[in-house]
Amino acid sequence: QTGDEKAKQALIYLQQRGIRPDQAKLLGLGYHPGNGMLINQLQLGNEFANTGLLASSFENRIVAPYRDHSNKIIGFWGRALGNADPKYLYTKGTDKSCPYGIQSVDPLQPVLVVEGVLSRDILTAAGMDNVVATGGSQITSAQAESLVACGVKSLILSMDYDAESHAGDKGTDKSLEALKSYPVKV
Repeated sequence: QTGDEKAKQALIYLQQRGIRPDQAKLLGLGYHPGNGMLINQLQLGNEFANTGLLASSFENRIVAPYRDHSNKIIGFWGRALGNADPKYLYTKGTDKSCPYGIQSVDPLQPVLVVEGVLSRDILTAAGMDNVVATGGSQITSAQAESLVACGVKSLILSMDYDAESHAGDKGTDKSLEALKSYPVKV
């Protein structure tokens, strides 16, 4: 398959998940075709050359920038198309102390907390505002601290359900425990 055919598959994948091409562009979603094409397409400077974004492990993945509360790019994530393991990758040095999507938070409204970064973008594309993702099965103390520092007063936890491992249940319990020491309503 050519890079163009694979990119079309990525676009179809996003559309099947409810993200239109215009929304993908607004959300900063892209596709890593390999062969060094990504840096040219994103028009990024040399500061991203050592992040690992160009590594072959990011090829054939939907990719997007990971931003902090001030909208500064602090890394990238990549979601495998198909059954590649791991499903999600983060570039070297990605600081997940901020939840993904924090740059778009309205602190005066409740913030919905989900696990997956692509889940957050799917919900945003569906018209849900004020959604962030932990990038894992629980909110960390650092992520809670960054939300509170932005003025967030109310969180709604919506972790994934996994019948076998109960990871979402365990993550919710750990999140509730981590949030006890912060002035935030859950």
